Amino acid sequence: MVLRGQRDVAVRLSVPAATAGGASQPGLTAFNDLSGDLVFSPQPGSNNAVTLRVPYYMVPQAVSNIDTKVDDRKINKTNTATALTTNFRGAATGTADWYDWGIKDKRDHGLGSDDLEAAGVSAFPGVGDQNAGVLQFAISTNHRWSNATQDVFDVLIDANNDGVPDYDIEAADLGALQGQDFNGIDVVGVYDLQTGAPGTLDYFADAPTDSNTIVMPVDMSLLCDSPAYCVSMSSHFTYSVLATSLTDDTQDTSDMSATFSPGSPAVSNGMFDVIPPNGSATEALTVNPAAQAATPALGWMVVSHGAVGAGLPAGKNESREEAQLIPLSSSYGSHH
Repeated sequence: MVLRGQRDVAVRLSVPAATAGGASQPGLTAFNDLSGDLVFSPQPGSNNAVTLRVPYYMVPQAVSNIDTKVDDRKINKTNTATALTTNFRGAATGTADWYDWGIKDKRDHGLGSDDLEAAGVSAFPGVGDQNAGVLQFAISTNHRWSNATQDVFDVLIDANNDGVPDYDIEAADLGALQGQDFNGIDVVGVYDLQTGAPGTLDYFADAPTDSNTIVMPVDMSLLCDSPAYCVSMSSHFTYSVLATSLTDDTQDTSDMSATFSPGSPAVSNGMFDVIPPNGSATEALTVNPAAQAATPALGWMVVSHGAVGAGLPAGKNESREEAQLIPLSSSYGSHH
């Protein structure tokens, strides 16, 4: 008699966090993999004595569990507060990267990893020159990408606030930008929209695989081709975001624009915390009332690549949100 059938077999594969990708290098995306066979040996006299081997393959990634809490009532009263960021039950060291949160965007039906959620910016002054600093833009989406180069992200800069974009800061595939084959490496290019001159490739983008948050650094010197439209530490500019999917040709334009002054931001930004498993860090947050009136921020955007999910228990957030949005109280400014 020949017996045929099938059976589901539950298999649990445990990998020490220390050997998983990213476990010992916070903010980096080390690639570790493992493979093998599940071996099913036949009972004596069965299955013609043929052993069944089922291969398995796994690419592990150790994750952190970054969560930040801020007393917004104290911010409302004093313009200052202490933020507490924790990594409780995280399997890996995590990071908290702080931005002036400027843009929020509603979820759009039918879009994938180009469905914008939020954007923010941080500023790092240079030495001795109003244009020697670096800006970093952070963009989060509502869905993860496999590789960020499947989307193109454009931050459009209106340097003189006349309603017309002057520069395009674009994150895209390096090979494609060089007129070659796609190579899966995401880089940041800067383009002068007024002159149409060839762009400049500036930095690699910080955009891990299987993520939903990209960080785009840019030298401020590349945003000052003319005194008529120049970004500097003493000026303010307006920015908006465009995301384009290369897999289905959909696009998402941010529902709003934001303004930012690198030398006089509305909220403190640019802080960077490294937090070991079950550790914590504090940051002194401030709001500049005059700057908030002129170039208002929505609050803070805290980026943590490799996080399980801001504010959620480990293992409970399959989407692995990596940007926690901390709004200023809706009542902020009522007492100032």
